[in-house]
Amino acid sequence: MNETFLNHLTYLSSTDKELLKKSQDESPFNALLFDQEKISQEEILATFPFLKNHPFINNAFIYQKEDYHLGNHFLFELGAYYLLEPCALMANYLLNPNEDDLLLDCCAAPGGKMIHASFMMHNKGMIVANEISKSRVNILASQVEKYGRKNIIVTNHDLLSFPSIYHNTFSKVLLDAPCSGSAMFRKNQKMEEDWSLEKVKRCSSLQKELILKAYDLLVPGGILLYSTCSFSQEEDEEVIAYLLNKRDAKLIEIPLNPMFMEGTLKGTIHLFPYLFPGEGHFFSLIRKPNNELRHELKRNKPLDQFPYLPLKEDIYSYQNHYYLRSYPYELSSLKIISNGLFLGDYDPKLGFIYSHFLGRYKNMLPYSISLSKEETLSYLEGNPIKLDKENGYYVLSYKNIPFGITKVSQGIGKNHYPKGLRKRYKNN
Repeated sequence: MNETFLNHLTYLSSTDKELLKKSQDESPFNALLFDQEKISQEEILATFPFLKNHPFINNAFIYQKEDYHLGNHFLFELGAYYLLEPCALMANYLLNPNEDDLLLDCCAAPGGKMIHASFMMHNKGMIVANEISKSRVNILASQVEKYGRKNIIVTNHDLLSFPSIYHNTFSKVLLDAPCSGSAMFRKNQKMEEDWSLEKVKRCSSLQKELILKAYDLLVPGGILLYSTCSFSQEEDEEVIAYLLNKRDAKLIEIPLNPMFMEGTLKGTIHLFPYLFPGEGHFFSLIRKPNNELRHELKRNKPLDQFPYLPLKEDIYSYQNHYYLRSYPYELSSLKIISNGLFLGDYDPKLGFIYSHFLGRYKNMLPYSISLSKEETLSYLEGNPIKLDKENGYYVLSYKNIPFGITKVSQGIGKNHYPKGLRKRYKNN
């Protein structure tokens, strides 16, 4: 580990610096977050008995990343679980989003915190998942589809130019700010090679702008969580102190735990790999005093009727496409990439063309056909399947996990699994 970097961390003792340096030689951990509505803890452990409980998250486990490659398992393809860094799960653990929240995830890619929040909110409430990068925003949209989430709206904005009409709007805001990435050294050698004091200063300057904007978007009485995967005070405590000086923000003290190191600003915390089974993070919670007027969003009206699906849920039309959304808020001022769970489109000649990802929605299970493991693996590979059913469209599921849609014709279920996703799974 770069000695210039270690010497830069003046708030750490020499012992802490040695422990941090030593931890870089150990294998990094990864986390598995499973969807409790689709798969049980017992089944996850029966499939992956080497998993260990995450110290704080009840539907998450940790494991040695280099020993197991859980992204190659067919259950991952079906959307039964998400893989992410263990510290990242602490963001929503601390922010605690619920079914009534309107949550803004300011810099959402690659999507782990967004998916975790959606699981915690049981696909209710609303999450606006924003990302500045046009390429990475499409990754967010694909995660919404893969995991069948109807409470996520994906937007493509530079946070600093996020429309000011949404100030005083969001009950909770998550700002996982772009940073110098010093906690990622163990995962990515290039991050260490790219680190410099100049980069830290550039990031700190941007973070100070971002946190003011994130705070302004917060509803009076709402809560902001600020986090980075940097160990530098310039990007952590200094940014929070800047906010406290520029706005009427109030710091919420995070209760200490033996796995946390208290920040130099009382109430903030650092996670270090020699204390917590992860790469590292900084967290701070902020409350906005309830002394301003809230901005209330207008509500969209759902379609009066929608004869193509048996769902007894509100369905919305957006740019001639059909979506399920959990909160009917009007967000027309935003650059929307994904407007909830895409259901499909109507073609005058072909009728309603169902989206493949409608088959990922949990509430479609009553209309599904349950397949065996062998049938599921064959279908994921791209093969048709024999089904003793009347002609028509059906949702396919494996156990309690819906994963796709087929059209049955003369006893054969045609394979509508997207060609780009088809894969042969070995040793699963």
